[in-house]
Amino acid sequence: MTISTVTIVGAGYMGGGIAQVLAMAGFQVTVADVSVDNANASLERLRTEAREFEEQGLYAPGSADLVAKNISAGKSIEEAVADVDFIEEAVFERVDVKRDVLAKISEHARPDAIIGTNTSTIPVKELESAVKHPERFLTVHFSNPAPFIPGVELVAGKDTTPEVVAAVKALLEKSGNKGAQVADTPGMVLNRLQYALLKEATSVVEEGVATAEDVDTIVRTTFGFRLGFFGPFAIADQAGLDV
Repeated sequence: MTISTVTIVGAGYMGGGIAQVLAMAGFQVTVADVSVDNANASLERLRTEAREFEEQGLYAPGSADLVAKNISAGKSIEEAVADVDFIEEAVFERVDVKRDVLAKISEHARPDAIIGTNTSTIPVKELESAVKHPERFLTVHFSNPAPFIPGVELVAGKDTTPEVVAAVKALLEKSGNKGAQVADTPGMVLNRLQYALLKEATSVVEEGVATAEDVDTIVRTTFGFRLGFFGPFAIADQAGLDV
């Protein structure tokens, strides 16, 4: 089970960022939205952004050419999903909207296509009944801005096969991303952790312990700096869990 062609449904900043990541890794990517005008506008924005990011040194040399070469705009969602290996739904975070879009994708996709949702909070079990083949459906949660954040949360549904998860992990590895599989629960891991930090940071400011600016400075320049290299358990282990 190998993925080489991809469609991103939802051509906003999140979907567009995912499209850039995969295009720069050599995948053939189509972006689709509610209208061809939206898709074309997104394609032009992605090409412009890629050139600017490359000029600023944020993208490797040649990345803009890969984006221009490997991303196209779909004439419609139905046509864009009809003959690709992997479809990533990246519309906004509302259950009814996602279910409607996923149902449309599933209706027109190949039976063997893998369908992912980029939800950051909604459990798979609330969405999987919208697709015809839940064994080929899972959460593939990229973070914003997708081109600069390599971690991706993966959530399998009760019917998702191990082969589907493995195929998506292989796609992520090829694109320089790292997939981490977590349980099917609201907020998954990323949002549970970052909102726990936000809650405590808000309390610190409300209690007058520090200003919002100083809290941000402390997080960025102390343990936040370490978190770019080590997770909380690795940091705790370095401090000496066994002593």
